[in-house]
Amino acid sequence: MSSFRQLAVVTFVICCGADRPKDFAAIMDELTGPVARASCVESMLDSIEGSMGVKTRHWIEGQVPTFEAALQPLFTSLPSRQGQPGQLSQRVAMYALHRVFVDERGWFLHSLEEHSLHGEAPLPPITSILQNQIPSSAEQAFQACFQNGAYMKELAVLAATLDNLVHQEVLARTMSVFKANKLPLFGSVRVDQMDTALEQVMMSYILEEGGSASAFEAYVSGNLSISDRYPNWAELQRFLHHIEGVVMPAKSTHLKFDDLSNLIHELQVHFGRWQDGECQEQMRELRKMEIEECPGHVNLRDFYAANLYHNKWQFSESADYLRVVGALEESEPDSPRVIMSNYVQGPNNCVASSRYYSQCCMNPCSSHLSSLEKAVAGSEVSPELLQSAISMVLPKPEASQSELWDRLRKIARDGKVALHGSSFAEWLHWAYPRDCPAVSGGPTPRQEKPTEYTARTGLPTDFPEHDMRSFVEQGPKPASQCHLKWQVSGGLESWDESELERRSTGRLLLAAHEQVLQILRPSAPIAAGATVAAAAMLCALWLRPRSACNAPSCDLLVTHASQ
Repeated sequence: MSSFRQLAVVTFVICCGADRPKDFAAIMDELTGPVARASCVESMLDSIEGSMGVKTRHWIEGQVPTFEAALQPLFTSLPSRQGQPGQLSQRVAMYALHRVFVDERGWFLHSLEEHSLHGEAPLPPITSILQNQIPSSAEQAFQACFQNGAYMKELAVLAATLDNLVHQEVLARTMSVFKANKLPLFGSVRVDQMDTALEQVMMSYILEEGGSASAFEAYVSGNLSISDRYPNWAELQRFLHHIEGVVMPAKSTHLKFDDLSNLIHELQVHFGRWQDGECQEQMRELRKMEIEECPGHVNLRDFYAANLYHNKWQFSESADYLRVVGALEESEPDSPRVIMSNYVQGPNNCVASSRYYSQCCMNPCSSHLSSLEKAVAGSEVSPELLQSAISMVLPKPEASQSELWDRLRKIARDGKVALHGSSFAEWLHWAYPRDCPAVSGGPTPRQEKPTEYTARTGLPTDFPEHDMRSFVEQGPKPASQCHLKWQVSGGLESWDESELERRSTGRLLLAAHEQVLQILRPSAPIAAGATVAAAAMLCALWLRPRSACNAPSCDLLVTHASQ
């Protein structure tokens, strides 16, 4: 401990008593935070270099600015840890990572699935996104940096490290395909051989949950048709060749294994956007069946009829599976309805699986939320300001605007609406029912992919055709009315349950509210005398009743301490 820090501790103990050293340590950690954070980032990068090589470090450092830019609006709008401005709690940092990868690439990181982050189970460490795939020395350095929370630069390094692991995973799969096809890892291969290798790599992702190597070989050899497993295979082939044409040198006839690096990274970045085209097509088909009086909903009978009579092979999930993943609305039991946004954005539509993530549909509601985050730059905002921002940066809401604006005022707490709270998440669903997932009023839906559901229940996710036909032909007539109710109580009730409010919005759960207490953070290291003065003032402020700290005296304390 430096001499000025020791002196400050003594001052604090004399002033406040020897029973508060932990409180003072927390304050001093905040005061010296910028230096500590820079050191922490450097230790993470040094550990990567020492255990994974300088090239890996340089690759990660090259990706950090991209992730910082993506994280910046979230750090501006998400609530900081109490007393730690600019630092997110573990749970909120996980939500920030979740948002970045979903928004940018449609990646749903396995350790950030909602069912992992909700419930009574202990929260996994944020470094679990790396799936224990970095050396233990680097893992320890990362864990040390994130033990109390996360700052933006640290989180960007973590995200870039994951990005590198995904990149290495694809290279490893490509190497395996090269070996299986007896292609040289050193030297050149023909372009048509490269095309085949790329297709087989992508096939391995689509079949990841299909199981055995023999099954993969059956698809590669043509004994089984990949188009039967994944009907959009022909379109995916065209996408792969398009990316290849953009990235690879023009008129190339031969390529090297090393040429794959740029191509593979481009595929990683852009595949989610391409795959989302299938999701948008699903939504267009569902909109053809949408209940006029109930935007964003489709009668379950019409859903199955599209499968039976209009060759819409996707619409085959059983009612139980739809219910489990939160895509079935049953307020009128005799007339169940599919919630379009929850269905399209659900785990049923994840196609390619990696060790680290599943490739799923993107969430257009997240774009709406991102626009608002940039517009209001805060975690809480008055209903009036939020209404103005919505009117300026978002499309016109679907529902009655007078009802929506009235609801916006009702869900405010102390005159503020939590931008990432469950009440506002539900408001967004009512305003944009086709874009924003419905909030569950009951237990959090399980976000189980079909294989996970089958493993847990022993049941298939698809509804047998004869049962589907019986339901369509003999089931009750669907109701033409829509009697939906708000599921989340507004105002104080929804805030008193926990310090951390969780939201249940399909695959984007997790937003939070925390009380934010701003603690002093000088922009430069402080000298010994200033440290003692700051310690004494902070001590006085700490011991006084909150009501006794009037605005002028508090402002004076902050002014002197910051000097």
